[in-house]
Amino acid sequence: MVEAEMLVDIASRGVTKPKFFHCSDNNIYLVKFDYPIENNRILLHEFFAYQLADLLQLPMPTMSLVHISQELCNMYSGIEGLTPGVKIGFLKEDIEDNSTSSGTLKEPYVKLFSKISNSSVFPDLLAFDSLIHNFDRTGNDGNFILTSIGFNRYEMKLIDHGHAFFGPSASPQRLHLLRTYAEVDMNLVGVVYDAIKYQIDLTDGENPFLSIINRIESLNPQHLNMICSSIPSSWSIDTIEKEALTHFILSRRFKVKYLINHLVNAGYFPIWTKEALPWSGLLASSL
Repeated sequence: MVEAEMLVDIASRGVTKPKFFHCSDNNIYLVKFDYPIENNRILLHEFFAYQLADLLQLPMPTMSLVHISQELCNMYSGIEGLTPGVKIGFLKEDIEDNSTSSGTLKEPYVKLFSKISNSSVFPDLLAFDSLIHNFDRTGNDGNFILTSIGFNRYEMKLIDHGHAFFGPSASPQRLHLLRTYAEVDMNLVGVVYDAIKYQIDLTDGENPFLSIINRIESLNPQHLNMICSSIPSSWSIDTIEKEALTHFILSRRFKVKYLINHLVNAGYFPIWTKEALPWSGLLASSL
């Protein structure tokens, strides 16, 4: 964990009113807050999703827990959304060259995404959103970062998972769904998903989802317990809720491939030979 020392800037976008802080490790972080007050699980979900993404080797900006002191809040009193406590911060140098949020890219996403070098991120993103029940990319034109790595070439990183796990607010209904919801069903619509599906080629006899499904199905209780044990105690997440999150992921890990199969067989992906996906090489389970 790092200590926030000085407010540097306020982000122009974001419901949680994120802010840039210079921190004790001499780096600047974009810090997200549990704001507005009803978003009292948004930091938990960001943290949990980041730790899962790290286990699954997905591209994400570097994250750190950031402590905001009461003294610092007093110094910048009157700034909307600034509250003390342990927050989530993303390293500024990992997100500052975001060509989409800076407005430097105006071309359609279908064309833009064809210039992304780490193209394995596309099947990985679809599978990951399905695993954590992340609907926030549906109808959203952001929630990713593109960093220029050369002329007309970009690298994509995934961000903004605070609305996964049935929403950013604690409630009895959310807890019930985490403990009982058995379906893996995603309505993958919107400009981001519509562009992604054109980047997944299913005509070469290979299964671009095989790698991420193997990684998802390799998740085990020890992985989830490790994540739960690292949740800051000041967030007051009790054992029941931690167990519900653990159960939710473990109960879904073997079901994501069925959603992928359904999408393929329903013709969701335009570049398709109308043949079933080959799953030889599936390690942890069988179809």
